[in-house]
Amino acid sequence: YRAYVEAIVFAWPGASGGMLRVLYLRSRLASLGSSACISPGFQVAGADTIYIGRDFSCARGCSLFADGGGHLTVGDRVALNANVSLNAAIGGAIRIGSHVLIGPGVLMRATNHAFSRTDVPIWQQGHVPGKIEIADDVWIGGHATILDGAVIGKGAIVAAGAVVTGVVPAYAIVGGVPAR
Repeated sequence: YRAYVEAIVFAWPGASGGMLRVLYLRSRLASLGSSACISPGFQVAGADTIYIGRDFSCARGCSLFADGGGHLTVGDRVALNANVSLNAAIGGAIRIGSHVLIGPGVLMRATNHAFSRTDVPIWQQGHVPGKIEIADDVWIGGHATILDGAVIGKGAIVAAGAVVTGVVPAYAIVGGVPAR
């Protein structure tokens, strides 16, 4: 039943669809602050462990996943551009501070596949939960990838297409694969 409701609510066009999505998500998410704006094509899993602050905006096609024991926390005044995926599923954790801008096509994935055994196929080895932390006042450029272990300091800028796997100091500007 829920899948049918969400298919309609998350696809409804126009301002009425935006209001409908916000009302629906306020009943599903652990929290959703005031003045939210959520465009069509939204996806959510593990809604009861997703916490979102005030003035949240999410462009078309964004997905938030925290199912399987994951945890996702988003601060105030966070803007997700189109097709952003925040994936804390399967025991992962993502914490995003306030006043953060996230460009189109950004992927954050806090959990990795286990792969230590050579006698068992990777797909059968399960997952290793991880954590991503993003401080306040961060700008992440389009199509960047933020992976388990990433800690992005206050005021940092991550260039478009960068892959972040470690620590980005406060007010640093990083780019590349891996980001430096």
